[in-house]
Amino acid sequence: MVTYQFVYDPESPYRELYYLYFHPTEAPSNTLPYLTERGNPEKANEIFISNVKFAATELLGEDMANSFMSSKVRYFSGETTLIISNFSAGYECDAPTFTADFVREVRSIKIATMTLAVEHSDC
Repeated sequence: MVTYQFVYDPESPYRELYYLYFHPTEAPSNTLPYLTERGNPEKANEIFISNVKFAATELLGEDMANSFMSSKVRYFSGETTLIISNFSAGYECDAPTFTADFVREVRSIKIATMTLAVEHSDC
């Protein structure tokens, strides 16, 4: 399970104005590779997602994603379970940086169950 944040930042010093960050819960962050260059493990508390437009469409739906990408809405957040690929870790400006590609959201299907009362009779 991760918390995600879509952020539109018109004052970004980088080329991209749209960002998507995932913040893994404790269990997933323990299974991801981490940095050890400085002696202590530096785990992925925040993962920058590179394919923002695709992820926005998959997580938010087309209408909300278009509102975000056109800067009509500047922030979305939520929780989900997902699959990522191309996970990488490194340092940028002396800070640990983690990136990945969004693949898909994992949706659990809940099946409705009905309990029937069964009466036994003597035949």
